[in-house]
Amino acid sequence: MPRELCPRTLLAGLSPGEQMVAKDSGSDGVAILLLGNKMDCDEERRVSTEAGQKLAQEMGISFEECSAALGHNILEPMVNLARSLKMQEDRLKGSLVEVAPERPPKKAGCCS
Repeated sequence: MPRELCPRTLLAGLSPGEQMVAKDSGSDGVAILLLGNKMDCDEERRVSTEAGQKLAQEMGISFEECSAALGHNILEPMVNLARSLKMQEDRLKGSLVEVAPERPPKKAGCCS
């Protein structure tokens, strides 16, 4: 879910549930992308590139920047996130064990 963050509240601005997900972000079951906007407007920027990169590194998540106004790097982060999710799904599929329901024994009939 999109969030607007400022330097003072990078993590404090998250709800308790979001903080829990952020803490688990390094686990195999969670994919999080930290996407910084306004890369074209340094004066309107509330979080520096360096602060975003540092937070992403600490959380073990991806970090990218975009400019919604210019349409720069809007689609690419989402495509990369989708690819990451697909690779994660493929890894998990390899570790699944398929359980087939037991079939009742065949009844003896005239043809068995």
